[in-house]
Amino acid sequence: MGTNYYIGDEHPGKSSFGWRFTFRYYANYNSIEDVKKKFKSGKITDEYGEEISFKELWDKIESKQSDRKHTKCITIDGYDFIDVNFC
Repeated sequence: MGTNYYIGDEHPGKSSFGWRFTFRYYANYNSIEDVKKKFKSGKITDEYGEEISFKELWDKIESKQSDRKHTKCITIDGYDFIDVNFC
């Protein structure tokens, strides 16, 4: 079971039970700071339309860093990214 997160029409990440938060990889992401800038750039909502603050989401992301790591991913600054569209 997972929850998708959106900034406008973009789908930059997903939280799945038991796994690290997974970010959607974009070529302009060179560091986790680039990702933070993206998440701060607009209103963040979950797949149910509920708004979530950057701080609340980032706390959730950090709390999942000790969960299972994805095996087929790009790692940037210790965070998991995938270079495909989310389901």
